[in-house]
Amino acid sequence: TAFYGAPFSSVAPPAHQAFFDIAIPQSPRGEFTFVHVSSLDDNKRTALTIRAFAKVCGQEPHVRLRIAGGSPDLIAAHANLAASLRVSDRVDLLGPVARADVPALMAASDCHVLVSATESGGTVFSEAQATGLPSIASATPGGLFQTVPGTGVVIPIDDEPALVAAMADMVHSTSRYDRTHIREIARSRVSMDAFVRTLRHAYDAAIEDSS
Repeated sequence: TAFYGAPFSSVAPPAHQAFFDIAIPQSPRGEFTFVHVSSLDDNKRTALTIRAFAKVCGQEPHVRLRIAGGSPDLIAAHANLAASLRVSDRVDLLGPVARADVPALMAASDCHVLVSATESGGTVFSEAQATGLPSIASATPGGLFQTVPGTGVVIPIDDEPALVAAMADMVHSTSRYDRTHIREIARSRVSMDAFVRTLRHAYDAAIEDSS
């Protein structure tokens, strides 16, 4: 692939080692927990995620959505939305979460959801996969590149029925996604070692082409 006549390739953003080090829970929990980590701005489609989740709640009695991040006004707006949809008791708006606490938040969840309108890199996908979480992503460049086979599902952008279906299906797909396997995929793609190998290869190729 060429950009302005120069060849290029994509590199997955690496996840911090802490996401690989956190233990993967071995026993099933009572609730199936979705997790969304973002700034909560409109591009991240957090409101869409809450609306879809509310519809899933009508089908599945034991589901929860945990949302991390956002400014006070955005948190309040999304809390009001959850209340209007009568799912306040199942939506946890956590606000900003300390960086050191995000690996544990993800590890304690069952599925990561980020269905942005635009997403270029999507470091949060790397982090989710490093904890073994499958993801539901939208068909942005970042979502398509990051969600490789075996790590989750990609849906069309701004497709609420598709998100409802994907979330409902994920609740019953725990056997389809092996968390240890997802972590190994992440280790081969988004660990710091993998990132260094990829950059070293790129620099070696550039040096060879220039000689």
